[in-house]
Amino acid sequence: FEIQDGELQLSLDQAIEIALARNLSLVLERYSTEEAGLVITQIVGIYDVFTEFDLATLEETAPAASNLDGALVQEFSQSNADLRVSQLVPTGGTFRLDWLNREQETNSLFAVVNPNYRVDIDLHFVQPLLRNLGRLATDRNIRIARTNQDISLENFELEVTSVIVRVENAYWNLAESIAQLEVASQSLELAKQLHEQNEIRVEVGTLAPLELVQSEAGVAQREVDIIRARAAVGDRGDVLRELLNIERQGDLWQVPIHPTSDPFAEHFEVDMDKAIATAMTNRPELRRQQLDLSIRELDIRYFKNQKRPRLDFVGSYGYNGLGGPVDIRDDDGNIVESIDGGYSDALDQIWDRDFEGWRTALNFAFPIQNRTAKAHSAIAEVNYERSQMQLQNVELAIVTE
Repeated sequence: FEIQDGELQLSLDQAIEIALARNLSLVLERYSTEEAGLVITQIVGIYDVFTEFDLATLEETAPAASNLDGALVQEFSQSNADLRVSQLVPTGGTFRLDWLNREQETNSLFAVVNPNYRVDIDLHFVQPLLRNLGRLATDRNIRIARTNQDISLENFELEVTSVIVRVENAYWNLAESIAQLEVASQSLELAKQLHEQNEIRVEVGTLAPLELVQSEAGVAQREVDIIRARAAVGDRGDVLRELLNIERQGDLWQVPIHPTSDPFAEHFEVDMDKAIATAMTNRPELRRQQLDLSIRELDIRYFKNQKRPRLDFVGSYGYNGLGGPVDIRDDDGNIVESIDGGYSDALDQIWDRDFEGWRTALNFAFPIQNRTAKAHSAIAEVNYERSQMQLQNVELAIVTE
């Protein structure tokens, strides 16, 4: 800020530059733009790898219900350590890798491997084939978030334009008020001169005393005009200070602003057709409405898919292993031989792929009335038509402006 003779010297270009850097409405709009970018990062998190680890232990005793239980009072303990890793894929399917580890121990005479260690490694895959199939269903929220980010950028550009216009208007309104104050001051001086001349004329008898009263009223009216003009200068100066976000510390708010730009320096010739064509290409509120229309179109496609029945392919494939010491008993249940073993035996069987298993399935579901999905689809179509009308309304408003 440049201060001379107790006044803040300010050109229009300086005022616009300061407003673009300091205006609080622009600062707030920047936060909205930053938030829109963070929302994208948040929603893209659906593709993050999700891990789950479970530890569990169990011990129980139970009376025997049959001679085949292998003990009068059964004692059983189990420990689990399970790791699951899953991830969503763009087609709408989900992969999940399970690594399940279980240790069991019992006092049953019929337990051959005791304690036993079981390891299962399975890969599961679930893929929707009708409803929620493809990137449209999976990436819908991501596409909406990215479009909302573009809308946020258009809102920021619109706010920048609005601030520039408001600063220009406030700047020239202040310049006008200062000029009006100068005119009012000159009018007061002329009114005082006329009153003095009237006093002389009344004294010499060339003017009626009534004329002197009228000139006094004229002086009083000019003084009122000055008071109003000064108030307008103060009010319009405050409007400009608010737009520029001038600090109130150090009495900078109280420093009078002196506009230095010449209001008659530039003249523009406007071609109406070209102006309308340029506005239809560049106006941010029009681009914002077009982006909103693209979201509504995306919703129509998405909710049309949601009316389909659910048909999912489910598949899994994996390997199993079992390890632990093996007790060999005679006919009386006495241990005659023990073969050492442990958890590593189960891992070796997994590594060697000795025991494998697989499963496939198709799961089908269809709500008979399906009213919720139909209503969502109808609402999406209504919102699309409304967005089209809003786009036409924005276009009409731009042409009118």
